[in-house]
Amino acid sequence: MHKFAGFLFFILALAAVPATAAAELASPEGTWELEFRDSHFRVEFCDGDKLCGTLVWLSEGASTPEKTKYLDQLVVKYASPKGENAWQGEMDLLGEHVYGTIEQRSDDLLGLTGCKFVVLCRTLLMYRLAPGASPADLAE
Repeated sequence: MHKFAGFLFFILALAAVPATAAAELASPEGTWELEFRDSHFRVEFCDGDKLCGTLVWLSEGASTPEKTKYLDQLVVKYASPKGENAWQGEMDLLGEHVYGTIEQRSDDLLGLTGCKFVVLCRTLLMYRLAPGASPADLAE
């Protein structure tokens, strides 16, 4: 019986590790760069525990009339919590209105998965920028 109790304790301890590790991630609030390095987004909590994101900078190559109209606009709109370090909601990703999930994978990495028509899905990565590293920070 003693071996079984030790084994059960070990299993319970292992099950608790991912939840503890996930809860220790830094806040997703900050400025993030899309993997293509052509746009920056300011992410912050809004309306309590919901997540919002604003497009704050486009590179010269990405500054097309279709995309610049989204500058300083809310593009991730009140995404609701969906488990630990994940949010789900509507996004306007540079002209594409999608329903998606934002998952914080580490302190400095976000994954955005957006789906159109439920079956057309794409995942993009975003990397945290150090405070003051975005050209948009100079405008403040």
